[in-house]
Amino acid sequence: MKKIILITLAIVALGFISFFYYFLRQGQFWDSTSRMRVLLGSPNAEAQYLLIDPKRGEIAVYGLDNSEEVEAAYGLGKWKIGSLWKLGVQENKGGGEMTAKSLVRGYGLPVEGYLQYGGPVEPFSLARSLIFAKETNMYLRDRLTLAWFVLHARVSNESALTQSTIILTAEELSAVTDGIVTITNTQNLTDRQSKAVSLLVSNLGGKVLDFSTLQDNIDQYCSVSGKSVFAQKLAHVLNCNFTKTDDPTTHLALGNEFAKNF
Repeated sequence: MKKIILITLAIVALGFISFFYYFLRQGQFWDSTSRMRVLLGSPNAEAQYLLIDPKRGEIAVYGLDNSEEVEAAYGLGKWKIGSLWKLGVQENKGGGEMTAKSLVRGYGLPVEGYLQYGGPVEPFSLARSLIFAKETNMYLRDRLTLAWFVLHARVSNESALTQSTIILTAEELSAVTDGIVTITNTQNLTDRQSKAVSLLVSNLGGKVLDFSTLQDNIDQYCSVSGKSVFAQKLAHVLNCNFTKTDDPTTHLALGNEFAKNF
């Protein structure tokens, strides 16, 4: 009997060690001090947009006009925002990924994370969904940190967003120049794409200093270089390669593949 108890305890201890090892090996995107922008939705619920502000201890909840049409990602034409999550599931792209990419394209809204969640934003329900996520692109460590923050934050319901809305969500950066962006792009980039990228930069808290077109093709999807948290966030939202440098200005290069797929 004693031997069985010791074996059971050893198995439990091994389980805990394995969990913590897995947890420590998980990546981490959110630094828990800068603002975080999260998309909520599901196949049967309206999409919502969260602006999480640790310094104010606040979560601003923005509704979206789910009947409004936007250009869906992957060249699937125009779809109502409320249908995008279900469309992503049907197309095997993932509901969250489809909705997030479509909002970046159509709204210029930066989406740093998405989570399957339906209904009003209530701290306990949201924290539970973060921990036991059904569909998300967020790391476990980030979800646990967010869940703890959610349980202590103030929740404020804001007005609904439209395509003409610009959210002034500038990061509190160490220097003003951290949010300055220069953009070089391939000549294949359309006016719609250029405007969407510029709006995205503004919504993320940056300012476009220069937007130039190269005569030569850029044989890549996109790349971001810089030293700030803002630069890392921009790369994350646009799925670009990121290179850390000592240059305070963020440099964004948009290539041929970006022009085809964004």
